[in-house]
Amino acid sequence: MALWDTIVGGVTDSWLGTAALGVGAVLVAPLVLPVVGAGLRGLTKTVVKGGVLVVDGATAAVATAGESASDLWAEAYAEVHPEVGPAPEREAADLVDAYGQKLRDDGVA
Repeated sequence: MALWDTIVGGVTDSWLGTAALGVGAVLVAPLVLPVVGAGLRGLTKTVVKGGVLVVDGATAAVATAGESASDLWAEAYAEVHPEVGPAPEREAADLVDAYGQKLRDDGVA
């Protein structure tokens, strides 16, 4: 902080110096902001790509874990109930919309 105060101390002692800094910032901003914005766009794009890769990896991991759990359940069921045979297929729950109306097979209420 002391270094900053030393650098701009002489300029900002009066309102005229402060106004000159403000005018300078307004004049330089159109030149600097597009360059900074382009750099931030690239950085933001890289972060979003990383997020997409993480979500894809997590989706694959969850799908693999679900399949493994389903196989394990079927094997355990077959060992507990050998006379029944393979585990019965479970029916999917009826699909309903936000208002509780049953949906047809094509997804229309």
